[in-house]
Amino acid sequence: MKGRGPLRLLPIIAVAVSESAATATVRGEGVEYLGIENATSGINTFFGIKYAEAPVGPYRWRPPVPVDYSQSSETTYINATIPGDGCLQSVPPWSSGFTLLPGLVQGYSEDCLLLNVQVPTNPKSSKLAVLVNIHGGGYIAGTARDAPGDSLVYHANGSLIYVAVQYRLGSWGFLAGDEIKEDGTANAGLLDQRAALEWVQRNIHYFGGDPEKVTITGGSAGGGSVAMHMVMNGGDWNPPFRAALPGRQADYAWMTPMFDDQWQNIQYSYFLKGADCCDVACLRGRTTNELLNAEAFAYFAGYGSRQFGYGDFYWGPVIDGHIIRGHPFSEFRKGHFTKVPTLVTRNGYEGIMFTNQSIVTAEDSTNMLKTLWQDGDGTYVDIVRKLYSSDEYNSTLRYGLNIVADSGGPASSAYNFPDEFMRTQAVFGDALINCATTLLANAVATDGVASFKLVFNAGYQLHGATGPFVFNKDINPDGSLDIGFGYPIGGNTTLAGYMRDWYVSFVLNLEPNGYTYGLSPAPHWPRYGSGGHEVMYVEKNAISAINDPEKSCQCKFLEMGRGNGYQIWPQW
Repeated sequence: MKGRGPLRLLPIIAVAVSESAATATVRGEGVEYLGIENATSGINTFFGIKYAEAPVGPYRWRPPVPVDYSQSSETTYINATIPGDGCLQSVPPWSSGFTLLPGLVQGYSEDCLLLNVQVPTNPKSSKLAVLVNIHGGGYIAGTARDAPGDSLVYHANGSLIYVAVQYRLGSWGFLAGDEIKEDGTANAGLLDQRAALEWVQRNIHYFGGDPEKVTITGGSAGGGSVAMHMVMNGGDWNPPFRAALPGRQADYAWMTPMFDDQWQNIQYSYFLKGADCCDVACLRGRTTNELLNAEAFAYFAGYGSRQFGYGDFYWGPVIDGHIIRGHPFSEFRKGHFTKVPTLVTRNGYEGIMFTNQSIVTAEDSTNMLKTLWQDGDGTYVDIVRKLYSSDEYNSTLRYGLNIVADSGGPASSAYNFPDEFMRTQAVFGDALINCATTLLANAVATDGVASFKLVFNAGYQLHGATGPFVFNKDINPDGSLDIGFGYPIGGNTTLAGYMRDWYVSFVLNLEPNGYTYGLSPAPHWPRYGSGGHEVMYVEKNAISAINDPEKSCQCKFLEMGRGNGYQIWPQW
């Protein structure tokens, strides 16, 4: 079943650098970084800092090798005034951008283990709190430039440093299979992220940051990555961070189903065939373009054999028994995770972007979900669909979308979805994002650690909706966004200020209350599990504390189901 292609995603933000911009310098041990000073925003930016050696040739699918200048007899000078290459990107077959013969694109390469650092020009102390962002993009796309930290650094008024990291993507970062596990690592992309965090621990003090005050965040796959770092090694007692915001704006952690060794070996076999190789040694000798073609072949073969389907990106973290010892859902339930203050959020309609727009019938819906969960006979899917009754989950849900309620024009017609589509997107959104936020928030709160949850049903409302309000090149964004169709999404300056107040406060104080940039403090955000399970609920024209909507029988079942930590799902 072929869809019409996904809805338009949020745009990647390009960073332009003026030749006349003033420069800033930071000296470390054996190294000196030359960055850019922006007198208007009061922010110094250092682009493309290498934290690990290029993972090429024999270093492919192995742990990253940290860069170390401290042993050099001479100072190494780093030009950090322009963004470095992004990691190699890919596109799944269900997207309109898929091609069987991809090629290298300028600005992307294997030598991409880089990070950006943004520092206030007038810091309030010599030991500032640090926010490290792991970009999203389904584990197959994205760069450190996608979520600029200008708005947050400016909003923090000299109190915060922002770091954005890149990591190997797609097959380069997440190729699995028995042979890879024996001669490399199946989670190279996660180890890249951890290496970047270790770089921050060793080096951020040169930029004025405090390595003991690091918070990690990420959106979509970046949010899923934050959850992975919380369960990494069964839960580290001394991790390179003190707090977690699972979601790129502390939102929407992407928790795709994870399958067994057999599934991973089939994926690996497709990749080998596409590269015309018999083993990993051969793969390490192939050219970059040959491996890009092998990845595209594996995509096509996996999609054709229904190893994955619409809305799934195929590549991502796997349970390897070492780095990731069990499915994160299971690890959080068992208490096998790093106990740090945690703030999670989700957007109002998380499933719409990843649900096939050609779904009309119950059979269409069942087939998509059977592929998502690798549910051969459909027994699991049948139970899930009964939990999402068509009496409640149907096309009337679309009227909760501001773009439909407000426009009545061309934008509204683009969201004229049938009953089965809206029912399926509700399942998809809950299964991969919404229910995970409650599982994380509840696990952390149950252990007695500060936990907070936000449901953001304002702005764009779809996956990524909080981005324009929080992470922006504009130092004072209002959250507005042009999504096409001739209907821009309007912003709200007050709400945008509140959102940044909450996030800055969490990074500085380990809770979203207490910091105020403007004259009016943001509404009080209740701690999750303190006398109840209240979440902050943000609508277009209102903010309130409500009972967690994901404390539901649907989420209870999905948290225990196929691909979420159980080979055999329990009877319901």
